[in-house]
Amino acid sequence: MVKIDVNRQIDLGLTKAKWRYSGVPCGRNKPGTKRLASSHLNADGKVYDIRKGLKIGTRYVYPGEDEGCMCHSQVIIPGFDD
Repeated sequence: MVKIDVNRQIDLGLTKAKWRYSGVPCGRNKPGTKRLASSHLNADGKVYDIRKGLKIGTRYVYPGEDEGCMCHSQVIIPGFDD
């Protein structure tokens, strides 16, 4: 679902979004949960390029992409949100 949303946003000419932490620990009850949850909490409010995702650690990811992640994005509409 994440990739479908990203493709739709790109098709509309949107290029930036803010990472929004859901408040629910990401990856609940999975190995590495604390690291994943803290990195996603630290990402909250960061602006990223929709075409690449946000660099967290060594890779680019989208909100909701990691297993158990409940984060979402807030698209930035030029001229309205900036």
